[in-house]
Amino acid sequence: KPKKVRKPRTIYSSFQLAALQRRFQKTQYLALPERAELAASLGLTQTQVKIWFQNKRSKIKKIMKNGEMPPEHSPSSSDPMACNSPQSPAVWEPQGSSR
Repeated sequence: KPKKVRKPRTIYSSFQLAALQRRFQKTQYLALPERAELAASLGLTQTQVKIWFQNKRSKIKKIMKNGEMPPEHSPSSSDPMACNSPQSPAVWEPQGSSR
């Protein structure tokens, strides 16, 4: 039985990766028209974009499962547990005021 010939691994340019990362930070799931538009603008196939998003979601899920927060993952408003903003300082009542 002959071995199945695999397509060589896609090497993304830094421009393509940056664009994919930016879009992923906005939304982790793309509708078909969005995927087609993104693929066309980056010179990739829709399948390449789809697989990149699948792999990225899987990687994020794995990292979250291990209790780590990936540095490039910006929290979405639907994720109340994630927070990249600095802690707000505690509000201290100055002595002698309002008394």
